[in-house]
This record gives sequence, structure tokens and C-alpha cells, in this order.
Amino acid sequence: MTDNPRLQTRIINKPLPTDSVFPILGERAVFWVLLSGLIIQFISALYATGYWHPDQQHSIIEFATYKMGITPANLMAQELKEQVRPTLQVYLFLGYFKAMQFLHLGDPYQAHTFLRILTSLLNFILFHYILLRIFSQDRKQTLILLLLISNFSWSLPYLRTLFTSENLGGLAFFSAVLLYQYFSARSMTFGKSLLVGGVLGLAFFFRFQMGFAMIGLGLWLLFVEKSSLSTLCGIAMGFLILSGLNYLLDSHFYGQWVFTPYKYWEINITLGRAMQTKSFLIYIGMLSIALSAPPLSIVFLYHLGKGLYQKFTDPYCLSFFFFLLAHCLIPHKEERFVFPLYGILPLILGYGLRDVLNGLKPRFWKVQWSLAFKSLIAVSLTINLLLLVLLLFIPVAQHIEFSRRLTRYFQDQAKPVKLVFYQRTPYETPSVRNVATYYLLAKNPKVEMETIRDRSEFLSKLKNPEAGTYFVSTLDRLKKDNLTEEMNCTRLLVSSPFLLGANALLEKWGGPVLPELWGLYDCRGGMGR
Repeated sequence: MTDNPRLQTRIINKPLPTDSVFPILGERAVFWVLLSGLIIQFISALYATGYWHPDQQHSIIEFATYKMGITPANLMAQELKEQVRPTLQVYLFLGYFKAMQFLHLGDPYQAHTFLRILTSLLNFILFHYILLRIFSQDRKQTLILLLLISNFSWSLPYLRTLFTSENLGGLAFFSAVLLYQYFSARSMTFGKSLLVGGVLGLAFFFRFQMGFAMIGLGLWLLFVEKSSLSTLCGIAMGFLILSGLNYLLDSHFYGQWVFTPYKYWEINITLGRAMQTKSFLIYIGMLSIALSAPPLSIVFLYHLGKGLYQKFTDPYCLSFFFFLLAHCLIPHKEERFVFPLYGILPLILGYGLRDVLNGLKPRFWKVQWSLAFKSLIAVSLTINLLLLVLLLFIPVAQHIEFSRRLTRYFQDQAKPVKLVFYQRTPYETPSVRNVATYYLLAKNPKVEMETIRDRSEFLSKLKNPEAGTYFVSTLDRLKKDNLTEEMNCTRLLVSSPFLLGANALLEKWGGPVLPELWGLYDCRGGMGR
């Protein structure tokens, strides 16, 4: 590399052509970090049963099962009647699930696992490719640190597994940015710009809010990149073509002509559904802990802001800024709304850390950092790794994990049995909507299911259990309704043995009962446990 500092900076800040990424994979340290990250990603995909937010189930999977004739209209979310949900992702899941059934892999738990693996790989490849492309000419220590953060952050491996509108919207949008950079580094043609616009159209119809990120990208194309009129027209035309195709998909799904972006705006903005006011600090807080645990997360948050400021005219940063700004201004806020940004957090952090890391001496760990600072880092890394391990092996949706265990427990049942559920079944979401793809597998002619919502009726059956009857509920529900003291039962199955042990410690210390800790009980004279 040249000794001229100005020229050196210019080279470092200029994204490399795509074919220059692959040599860096030959670096031993880079290879082993990426391989370790891939293993972590695979484990996360295996164990991330269920969903982060019920919308993934209600507005994608259940929409698909409705189209398959499995879920009746009366069990569907209100978005079906309001016609506000785009159906592109619904049709993708529908096609995928039918393909899995054709291949005799229609077991929903197995099918969802394969889907998580596929989603994880797409996110893993895209965002690491972007990271390698931009930082492959920096000091190797800088690149290694960013790869370590991307792969060993407590949150990113799990979030990359989610087949959500937020996840696929971010994936498609940043794929479009990368495609544009790839094409423009060689020769941008009208056909290639059509492709970029089409991928942007996919991003928009995966998640309408990606339109805010497109404002930033559009400003970059106009005033920074100064794209040609032909390129801009090609991108716009590609976007419009995909919009037309999605219009046809949505209209076919709902059975009448409907433009879902307009319906979405009308219900959520015009009629005020998205007007529940919350502070924008919810997003700042989420971003501050996304890459590590405190107190190191505070340092990372500062450098995220610094990177955003220093590289504001970068397409990733401009898109990030306008997306985040719009969500801060919209009153209705949820943590998942900023998930599309998580994939490029290591990139923007790298922009902020680049000057610091490139200027450190080779033995910076031994020479330049104080003992106090090393101790703070050690605390943060310990908490981060603990959270990472918990998310790797303990499913967030405990009721889905328990439904899997329960189905397996009775799948070879020879004699008729009856399962009595208290308040709700594990085949339902917390808002008591049917989780149809999983419930399909649970249907067994030897297993009768009954749900009891009245405490007195449930208690009566507990005290006088019929032959072949088992009881199912969550520990927090049993505690809340003072039923644990009434139960003389043997616990046969639990959604998470680890969480059961953690709950026992909390109870011993006078803490609260963990929610959604499911159990299967045999109450025919067993010992209470």
C-alpha cells in the first residue's frame, strides 16, 4: 500500500470490486472466524423454534395456511379482513411449504427448521460479503474485530434466522444496494438497473417501511452518485414492474382488486392505529445493546453515531439514517421495527472504529489499555457470551418448543389418551390464535384434546382424573390461579429443563415465576413436583 496518507485513506474508503473479496478468505484468521460464525449460525437456526413476534405467525404463516384451507377465517388476524398485508412473503412460504410436503418433509417443525437455515444463510452471506468488500484493505485486526462482533454478538445470529417481513425487507434492500455497487463498478446497463429496481420492489413489498430507507438511497443516487437518467429510469421501471406483479398477487389472494400499500397507510396512519405514542429512545436503546452487552455497548453506540456522521454520504449510512429517523417520528414503536438495520450495524460501527483501530499499535492489548478498561471489556464480553449461549439453545417461543415435545411424546400412542389444557393450548399463540402448521401434526386419532378455561372445572378434573387423562398448563398460570398447591401430580414433560431450574432458583430467592414455562402432568396419584 502507498505511503501517501491521503491516497491511502482514499483507497481504504473506496469499496472494492466484488472479485477482490475472495482472496481475503484465504487469510487463516478470517477463514476461521467466518467458519466459527457459520457454525454458531447453524446451531441458532436449529434451536430457534417458533417466532420472535406473533406477527410472523399471524400475518405470514397463518395467511398461507388460510390459503391452503387449513385455518378458518374466524381464527385469522383482523389484517385479513382489512386487506393491509402484502402477500409476496405469504406466497413464498406457501410455495416453500408445499415443496417440503412434496418432498415428504412436511413435518412442520422440520420444515420450519430448514426455512430458518435458509434464511440464516442468505443473511449470513450477504452482510458478511458487504463487510469483507468494504474492509478487506483495512488492517487485518480491524476486519477480524468486525467479523467477531458480527458473529459473536448475542443478538445477530438469532435475528438472522427469522422469516419475518423485517428480516426479508432488510435482506432485499441491502442486496439491491450491493447489486448497484457491483454493476456500477463495471458497467451499468439499463437491464441491470431494472434488476436493481426489481429487488427494491421486493424489499418494499416484504416490508412497506423499507420505503424510508429508499429515500436515503434515492438521495445518494441523485446527489452523491449522480446516476445517469437511464439508470434512474431503469431502477424506477423495475420497481414499478414488481409493484404491478405484487398488485396482482395481493388481488388474487384477497379475491378482489386491492392495493395493499394504500390500505396499510389508511388503516395505520389515516385511521390512527399507529398513533400510540412511545419515545424514540426505545430504538436508541435497542441499537445500543444490539452488538454487545453494557458497558461496552455504550462505547459501540458512540462509534455507531460517529460512523454514521463520518460516512453520512455512504448509501448504507444514508439509508440507515432516513429509516431510523422516520421510525423515530412515527408514534407507534416496537423493537422489531428496526430489525432491518441490524445486518449493517457492524459495517457502520466499522466506519466509526476505523480510524481508532487502524491507528493502534500492534500490541495495543498489552500496552495501550488500562486494567480498568480491560476489566469493563471482560464484563461485557462475559455477559454477551452468556446471552448468546442462552439464545442459541433456548427457544424464545416456549409454547412452540413444548408443542414439538408434546407431539413427539404422544406420536406413537397406542391407547387412547386425553389431554386437558388449562386456558390455552401450546398450539395457540398467547393471543389464542391457532398455530395451524404445528397443530396439523398434533392431530392424532388416539389423542383427544380439551381446553378448560374455568378454574373450578379444571380443579375438579385434577382431583378426579379419568383414566388416560393428562393435564397441560404453564407454571405461571398455575401459580397465578393458586393451583400448584392443589396439584398432586408428576411432571412428565417440560418446555425447557434449563428454564425450569432457573425458575426454581428464582422462587428460592423470592423472585417472579418465569412466563410460558409449559408442563405435562400425570395427576393419577403422583407426587407433586
